[in-house]
Parts: sequence; structure tokens; C-alpha cells
Amino acid sequence: GALFDLGLQKVLNACKVKSAGVISAATKVFTVFAGLTCAIMTAQITKQASRVGRFKIKQELMKHPEQLVYVDNDKANSVGDVKPVQNKKQGMIEFFKTAWKNNKEYNNYKKNQAATEKKFYQAIEKLELTPEQMKDAKRLQKNAFKTFNKVDENSQKYSESVEAFGQSAAYPLNLIFSSIGIAIGVPLLMKKTKSGVETMENFAKYMLVVLLSSIPSIGINAFITREQKKASRVADMLAINEMNDYRWFR
Repeated sequence: GALFDLGLQKVLNACKVKSAGVISAATKVFTVFAGLTCAIMTAQITKQASRVGRFKIKQELMKHPEQLVYVDNDKANSVGDVKPVQNKKQGMIEFFKTAWKNNKEYNNYKKNQAATEKKFYQAIEKLELTPEQMKDAKRLQKNAFKTFNKVDENSQKYSESVEAFGQSAAYPLNLIFSSIGIAIGVPLLMKKTKSGVETMENFAKYMLVVLLSSIPSIGINAFITREQKKASRVADMLAINEMNDYRWFR
């Protein structure tokens, strides 16, 4: 908004138009439009990331179906020559590289293999089932829904509650830090200068202030995301414990 305001002032001054009302109204419209556009883009990126995540998990399970085999504690403890594989933590740059690669892989999958799989599943839906197959299918359907509902119930108690609290706390804190950055930076941006070099120096100072003011917001959002992940794991653990009895899946 501040950059747009400055640019509009330059244009109006060049056209010899002096109207504070026009500048104020145009700046507010642009700021609202930019904020709405960013919110929509963020929502789209979040949805895409969720799809890519599910796609990668599916690919991993198809590549390693042995991960779906249950091993009880006695058998697991008897295996002494196998060490569990530890997940490596990725840095931010490495994560973005991996995310970009996974997103590209998912888009290629949607364009090619997904269409073939859709036709396959549509053909399966038209097959006639025997009474025994229908009985097994209904049992699997019932247990799948029961499992999903139990996981969703615990997720609402923990993960979604943490997310709601985090968002309610993050918004005013982000607003405070960004307002501080703007309050300090805008006077530098609007300062009258005698040369283009001085104008660029003030602009560089303004951008530096804005970037520095965004660091606390990034830290807050990172902390909230981490806590939400922990809450999600707790919800999954509680759901697994509650469904530990095999009679649950009769």
C-alpha cells in the first residue's frame, strides 16, 4: 500500500493533479485487493500442498507395501539386527526444493496416470459382487468409517483447537509487528530527496525495515505450526489407543 501510494503520487504530480482523496481511496482499494488476492493464493497453495502430501504417502505405501504389515511387540523385540530408519530433518531451502519437486510430480500424475486410474475405478464400480464379497465390503466400509470418525473426533479436540488458538493469537501479533514496520518505514519512503540515489537509499531502508518487522511473524507462525503438528500426533496416538482392541473392528 505504501509503495502504491508513493507511485500514485508521482503519477498524479506528473499530471498536475493534486487530490489527497483520490490517493487515499485508491490506496485503500489497492491494499484490500492485494490482501484478498494473497489470501486466495494462500488457500490454494494450502489445498495443493494437502493433495501433494496425500499423493506422496500413497506412492510410498505402493512402493513399500510391507509397511502395512502389522508386527506385534514380541516379534518386534526379537528382531535385533534391524535398526529403525530415522527421518532426517530438512532445512527450509531443502524443504522448498523437495516441495517443488513433489508438486511437479503430482501435476504430471494428474495429467497422465490419474485419468487412467479414474477409468479403472469407474469400471470396478460396475462389477457384480457375490453375497460374500458384499458382506466383506460392508464390514470394511463400516470399520473404515468408524476409524475415520475416531481420528476426526480426537483431531477436533487437540489439533484443530491448537490451530484455532494459534490463528486467533497470530493475527493480532502479526498486525502489531507489521504496523510497527510500516510506521518506521513509511517516513523513510515519503522523505523528500534531492537525487535518485538518495531515493533508492531510502527505498532500501524501507524494505529492510519491512523485512525485519516480518521476522517475528515468521517465528510465531513457525511455532504455531510446530505445536499443531504435535497436537495432531497426540490425536492420532489417542485414536490408536482407543481402537487398540481388535473387537472394535468386528
